[in-house]
Amino acid sequence: FVLDDAGALKDTRIDGTGSPALVAGIHRTLALIRSRTFTARGASTRLSVRAVVSPDVAHDGLHGDVFAVGAGFQGREGTAFFALAIGRRIDVHVSERK
Repeated sequence: FVLDDAGALKDTRIDGTGSPALVAGIHRTLALIRSRTFTARGASTRLSVRAVVSPDVAHDGLHGDVFAVGAGFQGREGTAFFALAIGRRIDVHVSERK
């Protein structure tokens, strides 16, 4: 992420060997968050994002019958998950790269 002095997202770069579907999903997500204000220790922040797609073995209706979501943040790392009614759970781990 490259930010301006006001915290607006000016530019992004995606590195790595993600599949075309993953890269397209990242671009769609960035389109949704682009209008938000960000904070960072510097104008350029490198993030490491790891996601795991797995069967949703905990889908018990307590998380919502259609969609479940949760997140947490501690220090320089954040985690989130969402689960879909189709039986898939996506766990995401984001950390700042130095």
